[in-house]
Amino acid sequence: MTKSTLRTRCAIALAGAALSLTNAHADEYLWSFARNSQVLPKGETELVTVNTFRFGKNTGSYFAWDSQAELEYGLTDKFLISGSILAQYFNFKDVPFDPYTDRRANDLRFSGFNLNMKYNILSPFKDSIGLAVGFAYIRRDYYRLDGAPTDQNSFRPAIFLEKNFLDDTLSFAWSTGVEFERRRFRDAEGIKEEEISIESALGVSYRFRPNWNIGFEVYAQGDFLEAGFNNVNDLNLGRNFQHGIHIGPSIHYSNKKWWATLGVVTQLYGGPDRGTPDSDSGKNWDEHERMMVRLSIAFDF
Repeated sequence: MTKSTLRTRCAIALAGAALSLTNAHADEYLWSFARNSQVLPKGETELVTVNTFRFGKNTGSYFAWDSQAELEYGLTDKFLISGSILAQYFNFKDVPFDPYTDRRANDLRFSGFNLNMKYNILSPFKDSIGLAVGFAYIRRDYYRLDGAPTDQNSFRPAIFLEKNFLDDTLSFAWSTGVEFERRRFRDAEGIKEEEISIESALGVSYRFRPNWNIGFEVYAQGDFLEAGFNNVNDLNLGRNFQHGIHIGPSIHYSNKKWWATLGVVTQLYGGPDRGTPDSDSGKNWDEHERMMVRLSIAFDF
């Protein structure tokens, strides 16, 4: 190999790396549910819209649309803050819910808000692994599964891990959040719940051409009722009321001004099997659906 050929190849490699960095956004979503460890650079603002469409139970018809608009801001190169508003729409009939919820179909409304922060501890580009921690306060005025009028306040600590290979073209990420929920159903007298919800996702993504990634993820969610978290001496996980595991692919596009991710996951397994219509054949139909489609679109300012 001649020196001129070597210089030419190095120049091409550097140009490709520069193009990749130019078109990449620090905290872009490569998957529907899994999240990486990165945050926005200091002073950068991003508007992220996330729309999730949930389809199908084991009986009747069920469609739900969860919409979130989030404004993110990089306070420093390691610390991000954000706020979002939530909205939801339902259209269901003859599904395995309690009878009093069926009248809430065909309803679109504002449903709450989130306040979030995320701090990057280790960079996947400078350190052997990427690591970040997050914390969120979530207010819900309507229950996310059926639209029941609710006074719900939640706190959600989270952890984000990321590891990249092959010149950062192959990415692995694992994110987990534990949500401590306290709710009161406004139209069901006396029904109050303290619940711990654990949500985890593992994703792998490959940049197969400039600006484009294809990925696959495993998403799991479970609820624990009768939990205790009033004080340190009262901490207990409670009993596992339900859990579900979903899997599916994702496709991601990014340029200098915006990015978008489309993903589809289907329910692989759910439980526990209580011998009731909402838990049969190794699936959970009370709190999980047959399929979820999520479209995330973001714009930089």
